[in-house]
Amino acid sequence: DSPLMSPVRSPKLAAAFPPTFIVTGTRSEDLGTAATTHRLLVNAGVDAELHVWDGMWHDFFLENPDMPEAREVATRLAAFFSRHLGGAERK
Repeated sequence: DSPLMSPVRSPKLAAAFPPTFIVTGTRSEDLGTAATTHRLLVNAGVDAELHVWDGMWHDFFLENPDMPEAREVATRLAAFFSRHLGGAERK
């Protein structure tokens, strides 16, 4: 429960998170943690996105970047960064 180990468990720290992009797969051991982290960030008012790929494992998009699913992660992540860091759209 320590905020140093799990900052999203502290509402004050979670609210200070930047926009967050979370990727996982249905066969990943971190699926539950990813879903919980997403929920806690959203509840804290953070713009957070959770992307879950069916049948994929932890870090699937890093292990094989040429897979169609990995390319889709890259496309969605680029759009996320464009929305949050891009020139005219930046607030």
